[in-house]
Amino acid sequence: MTVDTPTNDERADFVSPLFAKFVEIVGGLTNDQDENMADMICDLGHLADHYGLNFVRAVEHGLGMWSAERRDHDTMHNDIATVTIETV
Repeated sequence: MTVDTPTNDERADFVSPLFAKFVEIVGGLTNDQDENMADMICDLGHLADHYGLNFVRAVEHGLGMWSAERRDHDTMHNDIATVTIETV
């Protein structure tokens, strides 16, 4: 039995309820959905810290996956992404 790789729209559908629930819980700090997504990513970092996970490594890996899947949703390869954090 083979399993079809989900499309990127299907992947978006998987996480859409999670994002909507996050915005509902935090009260939609802004009407700017990009800002709400950034806040969710920030809070995922706090969750990673809580559980002792390497958040930056996860973000880099996730960005590489996202980049590769944007070109070909069926790919088994990841692009390489790096994150630089500069304190201000």
